[in-house]
Amino acid sequence: MSDYKVTVTSQPFGTTRSGESVERWILSNGSMEAVVLTYGATLQKLSVPDRHGAVREEVLGYDT
Repeated sequence: MSDYKVTVTSQPFGTTRSGESVERWILSNGSMEAVVLTYGATLQKLSVPDRHGAVREEVLGYDT
């Protein structure tokens, strides 16, 4: 079994129109990263290495 160092961090992202706080959770193991918003469990970003090792972003969307 490989030893992966996984980090999980959270940041404020904004608020909804009704004033509910939305956070951004970032899960990373150094080569892959997933960013999930607490508003509807929205996958905002997913970065993974391709077969050649180049990191690619796999989710299309808006930065804000």
